[in-house]
Parts: sequence; C-alpha cells; structure tokens
Amino acid sequence: MGRSRPALHTEVLSEGGFEVDRTDRGLRAHCTGALIAMPAKNQKGKTKKVCFAASSGGHLEQLLALRPLMERYDSFIVTEKTGYDEALPVRAYLVRQVNREERGFLLKMVSVVARSLRIALRERPDVVVCTGVLATIPVCLACKALGAKLVYIESFAKIDSPTVS
Repeated sequence: MGRSRPALHTEVLSEGGFEVDRTDRGLRAHCTGALIAMPAKNQKGKTKKVCFAASSGGHLEQLLALRPLMERYDSFIVTEKTGYDEALPVRAYLVRQVNREERGFLLKMVSVVARSLRIALRERPDVVVCTGVLATIPVCLACKALGAKLVYIESFAKIDSPTVS
C-alpha cells in the first residue's frame, strides 16, 4: 500500500506573508520574516518600493499570492509578455519571453537585459522579490547592482528534484 501525498498547503497570512508547506518532503518556503520585518519607509522617508519579478505561468501565479504585499508597498511587477493576458494588481513591465533552446536566444536575451536596465534605473526599487526564471535574472541583477535587497522564493511546484534556478 503506497503512501498518499499530503496536500500542498498555501496560505496568504494577514500580515502579507507567504508560507508553503509540504510535510512529507520537508519543503518549506517562507517569505514572511524577510518582508514583514521590512520597515514600510526607506531611508529617505518614502514608502519602500518593491519589484516583484517572475516569468509567466506558474512562477507568476506563485508571485501573485503575495498580492497583500503588493498593495502594502509601492510595487510593480516585471514579467514576460505572453498570450496569457491577466489583469495584474499593480503596474507592470513586460519583457520578451526567452527560451534558451530557441534559435536567436542570445539576441532576445540582449533585448531583455537592455529593457531590464531601463526598468531598474527608472524604478530603483528597495527590494526585489523573485520567483524566477530566465527572463527575470537581468532585472534582479540590475536592481541588486543599484543596491536593492533580493528575496528569491524557490518554486514550490517542483517537488521531486531541485530546480535549475
């Protein structure tokens, strides 16, 4: 008789945190400590600016579970431009979708890097919360180079092996 898998438990806490548990695997992703402890104001006395970055699909869905945080801070989203058209809760910047196995990958990635630099310089976030992957790496690196704190949330969708990210 095989063991049944316990259900994946996802909860958005009232303080705007994020918690995921998978009991039989010991998988646990917490974002609560890093962001709840974050003061609402930056050093200049302005509301903290937070960049939420994720590729399209499941990574974006996971990030959207943090909607209470998006509403609590001056926030924006960076994601891939796809046919998946959803109304995002805050202003959004779209970058080209890239696939490292496609022909022309390097040219597309150069385009994403240029767009990411423009976004980082324009917005200058205090914090970047990212669930990955490829197309969001340049914006994370650009914002980090400008002094932003980086919070990476490992995807809880991949439970049997580690992700490449």
